[in-house]
Amino acid sequence: MALATRRLQLAQNHLKSLYRESSQHTKDGKRSWHYVAREMGLSVGTAIRVARDSYEPKAPHIRRILNLPVYVTLIACAKCGQVHRLLKKCGDRKSRNYAHIADMPVALLAWKMRNREEML
Repeated sequence: MALATRRLQLAQNHLKSLYRESSQHTKDGKRSWHYVAREMGLSVGTAIRVARDSYEPKAPHIRRILNLPVYVTLIACAKCGQVHRLLKKCGDRKSRNYAHIADMPVALLAWKMRNREEML
């Protein structure tokens, strides 16, 4: 989490520096959050919230603009409740690969069909 906090601080510093230099790019020489938002491709409210309030956006497109790591949703295993990589076996259970679906015991086949697990 320290890396995410550091990246959020870097994003805040960048937004604040853009805000400080925005007076050079406006007609009347005043600072403008609208300039900052336009430069970054964000809404004005989002730019202000991130810079002032340490708001950490959840939307992936905003996180990419601010160079923050994108959140991902992980699904826990229905059997053991842990997160596995794709195709990794669950726990210490020994699984048996059957050459044909007809070789599989009926109870196991029924369980696999109910739980939408691959047959082979």
